[in-house]
Amino acid sequence: MIPQAGWRPICIATGNTLVLKAASFAPQCALRITELWYEAGLPAGVLNVITTSRNEAEIFLKHPEIRGVSFVGSTSVGLHIYSTRPPTASACRR
Repeated sequence: MIPQAGWRPICIATGNTLVLKAASFAPQCALRITELWYEAGLPAGVLNVITTSRNEAEIFLKHPEIRGVSFVGSTSVGLHIYSTRPPTASACRR
């Protein structure tokens, strides 16, 4: 849940949206925190949560309109994300 705290305000303040890939086996926390943001008045579509497997997440990771990627995980996952992300994604942050 570390990226939720850091990236959400930055994305919103700069007029962007955020797609959060929740943990596949335990997405409840991410889903509930997202519900709380919307209950607090966040406009629809600003924060989006997906619960997918690694294969489906790759579709999002490779999309040319992705501008930044942040993740929590191992070094091997980070290397994979960095090598897979589109050239338009200038940020790849762990």
